[in-house]
Parts: sequence; C-alpha cells; structure tokens
Amino acid sequence: MRTLAIDVVTALYALALATATVMLTFVALDEGLSLAVIASLSAASAATQFVSRSLVNHLFRIATDRSIMAGSLMVLALSMLAVLVIPGLIGLLVAQLLQGISRAGFWSGSQVHVLRLGPRPERRMARNQFLSNGLAILGPILAGVMATGEPRLAAAVIAAIAIVGASECLLLTRLPLFERVPKTTDNKLWRYHGMRVGAFGTLAAGSFNAVLTTFVSIMFGDAGWAEPRTGLLIGAANAGLLVGSLAAGAIAAAFFSRTVTIATLATATGIASLACLPSLEAVSVSGVIVAGVGSGVILTLGPTLVGTTVPEALRGSSVVFAGVFRAGALFLTPLAVSAAGLVMPMPLAMLLIGVLAGSPGAVVIARRGTHE
Repeated sequence: MRTLAIDVVTALYALALATATVMLTFVALDEGLSLAVIASLSAASAATQFVSRSLVNHLFRIATDRSIMAGSLMVLALSMLAVLVIPGLIGLLVAQLLQGISRAGFWSGSQVHVLRLGPRPERRMARNQFLSNGLAILGPILAGVMATGEPRLAAAVIAAIAIVGASECLLLTRLPLFERVPKTTDNKLWRYHGMRVGAFGTLAAGSFNAVLTTFVSIMFGDAGWAEPRTGLLIGAANAGLLVGSLAAGAIAAAFFSRTVTIATLATATGIASLACLPSLEAVSVSGVIVAGVGSGVILTLGPTLVGTTVPEALRGSSVVFAGVFRAGALFLTPLAVSAAGLVMPMPLAMLLIGVLAGSPGAVVIARRGTHE
C-alpha cells in the first residue's frame, strides 16, 4: 500500500504535467505567438525550476515529503487556472513560471519519499520512473485530443487531475522531518564519491533531454528526414528511457556507481554522435537511442545512488543537490547550443555539448574520492 500510493501520485502528476506542457504550446500557437516567444516562455519555466531546485532543500526541514508533493500538485493546478483567467502572453508566462516551481518541488519530494520507504529503493525508483516516463509519452497524445476545440478548456481537465493527485497525497506514508544538520565540513555533500557520480550523471541526462526535445527534430529535418520519421526516432529514444529505467531496477547496490558512470559516458557519447549528421545517419540514430537508455538508467539510479551514499539526515539535501544539476542542464543546454551555433555548424556544436556533458563524469572516474 505504501508503494502503491506513491506510484499513483507520481502517475497523476506525470500525466498532468506532460499534458500541460504540450497544451501550453497549443495555447501559445492559438494566440499567434512566434516560435521565439514560445521558446522564451519554456526557458523562463526552466530557469524557475533551476532556481526553485536550489531553494527547495530548505523545505525538507519544515515540511514532510507528502506535503511538498501535495503543494506542488496544487501549484500545477494554479498554473492551469492562470491560463483560464489571465488572457494572452501574461497568463502563459505565469503558468510557465508556476510549472517550474511545481516541477522542482514534486520531483524532489517524490524521489526522496521513494528512497525513504524501505530497503532496495532502486526497485521502487525503477517502477516510479517507468510510470512517470511512460505517462509523459501519453500526455502529448491526450493534449492533442483535447486541443481539437478550444485549447484553453483542456486546462480545466489538467487542473482536475492535479487536484485529485494532491488529495491522493493524504494516502502517502507520513515520514518524519529530516533532522537539522550543522553546516560543517564533515557534512558537505561533495566529499562523497557517489554524490559526485550521481550529480554529474543527472547533468548528462538533463543535457540529453534538452537536446532531444529541442534539437533532434531540427537536425534530422535538416538532414532530409520527414516529420513522421523524426517522430519515430524521438519515440524510440523515449522507449529507450523506459528500458533503461526497468533495467536499472535489477542492478545490485554494489554496482550503482559503476553503472551510473557507464550510463553517463554513453549518454554524452550519444549527444556527440549527432556530429555525424548528415553523412553517417546510422551512427547518429544509434547514438540517440543509446543515450535514451543511458538517461533512463541515470534517472533511476542517480537519485538512488546519491540518497544511499550519504547519511540519512542528508538524503533530502543530496537528492535536491543532484536535481539542481539536471535542472541547470535543462536550462543552459539550449542556450549553449544556440550560442555555439552562431560560430560553428550545428553538428560541431553537438560534439562540443557531448564533450561538456561527459567530461565532469570522466573527471570523477580519474579522481575518485575517499567515500563510496
């Protein structure tokens, strides 16, 4: 019952968020906004998530995991209310900012909750990630169906899903607050090798997610691919994410660090493989799918690794800290690619991003710390 409740809450949130993300794009197009403005709105949401991730750590000292999740679901519902009652660009901006806050709170709270429910958290995390990634694929389909009439009306349905999810949080196990820990040198998270491996892994996974959702369709389109064919490739990468999540649940704890390290390098290599376009399409296609699998492994074992590496009192801080790296990558990668694209061809820019995404993980391998 304890694990069923968190799975249900996560599934409802993932479905509502994925549907809302696409629905906001449909509303923006319906308003006649340009692609540049729509991209700026998404960047504002990513920036808010990044800042909120940096601050949410303090909530774990004053609020329970389930309270943070319930609050995040209500913030998501409020974002949909903003779209309904505030017209035009302002309503969309408010909605995107609220979604950034909601993402930071919910994913931090849910991952910490899964880790604290009992032994073998990797199996629970694998199932949890499978549900969230699977429903993230279903969300855009639901948004497309509901947008056939007035896109804004879909906001009411999404808000209802989020409110149901918030009420379901009452069924979650009430776990105690984390004890307050003095900020001394001994409590610094970065001294733990597993913390560094997990954080840099989420950095690579975040970079790939940003590349997949923004640049893969552009680059394969420039290579002459039709939209349906490109869509199948993106779907294959998302399927790889699910495979990686499931496979990660079977990994023994002794191999967490090594597995995340391999997945990090595989994900970064997958990003860099886009440099082979358009001459070696097969290499790039394989790289994108492999990166999808690697990201699935990281998103499952990354939080598990950082949470089990540190003492119990620091689990919340460790998960939030690793999440900051992912949120930062989601925000900064599109900006970095766009900036690099001004001075070099896009394939070369992808090679650079792949190297940057994988280099920190490679450094951790070369300079292993004293704590596992």
